[in-house]
Amino acid sequence: MSKIQSQGFWNTIFSYLGAAFGVLNLIFLYPFFLETDEIGLIRILTSVSILYAQVASLGFNSVIIRFQPHYSKSGAGFPFAVMAITTGGFLLTSALVFALKPTITAIYLENSALFVTYYNWLIPLSLFVTFFTIAESFLRVLYKTVFSLFLREVVLRILTTLGIVGIMVGKMDFEMFLIWYLAIHALVLVVVLWPLLRDQRLSFKPDLGFFRIRRLKRIMQYGLVSLLTGATTYFIQMIDSLMIGAWLDLDQVGIYTIAFFMGSVIAMPARGISRIAVPMIAAAWKKNQVLKIGRIYAATSLLHFSLGVFILTGILINLPEVFQFLPDAFAAGTVVVFWIGIGHLIDITGGLNGFILNTSNRYDRDLYFNIIFIFTSIITNVLLIPAYGLQGAAIASAVSYLSINIIRTTYIWNVYGMHPFSVQYLPVLGIAIFTGVISFMVPLSIANDLIAITLRSVLFVILFGITAWLSGTLRFLREVLVSLKENEV
Repeated sequence: MSKIQSQGFWNTIFSYLGAAFGVLNLIFLYPFFLETDEIGLIRILTSVSILYAQVASLGFNSVIIRFQPHYSKSGAGFPFAVMAITTGGFLLTSALVFALKPTITAIYLENSALFVTYYNWLIPLSLFVTFFTIAESFLRVLYKTVFSLFLREVVLRILTTLGIVGIMVGKMDFEMFLIWYLAIHALVLVVVLWPLLRDQRLSFKPDLGFFRIRRLKRIMQYGLVSLLTGATTYFIQMIDSLMIGAWLDLDQVGIYTIAFFMGSVIAMPARGISRIAVPMIAAAWKKNQVLKIGRIYAATSLLHFSLGVFILTGILINLPEVFQFLPDAFAAGTVVVFWIGIGHLIDITGGLNGFILNTSNRYDRDLYFNIIFIFTSIITNVLLIPAYGLQGAAIASAVSYLSINIIRTTYIWNVYGMHPFSVQYLPVLGIAIFTGVISFMVPLSIANDLIAITLRSVLFVILFGITAWLSGTLRFLREVLVSLKENEV
């Protein structure tokens, strides 16, 4: 099995094992043992900490992927410089967070007072997230993508489950759970650093000779663009929750969180494939292998779409039973799931367009595109949240993803002459719609919602598999996997 297949396989397995625990936490535990505003608080703290980490790292999570291959044979210097500069960036960002507290208090105190109460908790949580992402980037350039994903997607969620169990049995209150939440993030950071310190290909010993002005100028210039690009990307991912918290309340953020998770599950296999494909694209750019990048681009996009439309259809046909199972307060999230799912399907079908730009000599273009993305997100949220509430936020997300992917895909097509699309997308979509409608229409007179969900899901998987096999679509997708192996660097 090739490197991209092997690690992509395990990344997908661990992504969905993590998703299983995510489902356990967000569907079976959070709604029943946490208040909706407490769920909303966790969502905002987690989302903001990711943006905080991107700003604090000064874009060096992307710098590592771009420049580590160039310094891999030059000994010490680069890894130490990354850690030193990231530490300085974190201190500066923390000072900014303190300075913004009065403004945040004025915006959120009336509707989301709980966020104001726990605002300072962002700093330690973001510290752990910042250095975890740095360690994860080093592991990615070493093609060790599985371990960090296992920690983030599986271990962290299992430990979160244990915290909720503590609430269930009366051993924790919500504040103790938040302390536990910080502690497990610290734990996974310590664990992920261990393989880096032991790897002979990296040296974290200081080398002051590395800090030459000319060299740092080039690195910092790329880092600044990556910082702005990455920060805008993460800001886009959290803008809906922040605006819901400011204009509605944390209870609505909590409801949105559960629905958002259901719709975003479809992107997990795409992340698993991308984690290993992106360093390969960076290496291909180094050799100016544009045709190879185009083949990887097309193959990953079709795989992303096929897996995404399959999972989204499976989710949508089970939505009535899912929301029958949840407390009544969450019923408002039904339509949210649909629009969030559509938005993520659009985004993963765009494939690696953002990564292709970020690792190319035209990496600054994606910054401009993301600025357009931000303005689109803000405008659509401002227009749609007051009118349609949670559904408006979800529609705004889908429209924004559509706009950015049209822009990126068109630009790459015009400049590099490559795009990922072909007629093979149509049979995959047709099979998903056909088998999904049949599975949904089959009457299941079963009182237990969980059993009904299981039976309908099994029926859908069988029908989809048989139809894909008979139509030859399954064979074609296997050939796409083979093409990835042939393009491995």
